[in-house]
Amino acid sequence: MPSGKHLQGSGFSRREVLRFLGSASALPLVHPALTNDTLVQVAAGASWQPRFLGPGDVETVASLSECVISGPWPRPPGAREGAVLEYIDLALSRAEPAVQSSFNEGLSWLDDYVSRSMRERFTELDRDQQHQLLTAVSDTSRSHEPKGYAFLTQIKQLTIEGYYRSETG
Repeated sequence: MPSGKHLQGSGFSRREVLRFLGSASALPLVHPALTNDTLVQVAAGASWQPRFLGPGDVETVASLSECVISGPWPRPPGAREGAVLEYIDLALSRAEPAVQSSFNEGLSWLDDYVSRSMRERFTELDRDQQHQLLTAVSDTSRSHEPKGYAFLTQIKQLTIEGYYRSETG
């Protein structure tokens, strides 16, 4: 439970979590028909092939979703064990073209932002650096990155949906 102003071990305050949950519920980012789909079991493993994500995006999306579920501390099982990447790929492959375009623009924004600010790719950062970067972009009182905030809201929503539809979640 809460410890002081932040949720124990997460680095997120109760207010930040509530703000995220409120914004996520107010922004229908994936076609409504998808949320009623029975995607509890998504094909995963060595035979899985992405339907929507490009080869260069797979590890970035996997790392992003792992940051959302696991936070900066190791706490298995996480997004990888819950086949969240596979869910996100399937959901986006069925999404409206505008949602797909928005997601791709968000990935491009993230690549550019991380390259400018950290001089590395997102996947080359250690977990703490990834978490710090995502926390900074998510803080609307400090960040002036509306594209980044919108993309992170989208990836958080997809990650949470995928995780809690899995057996792991």
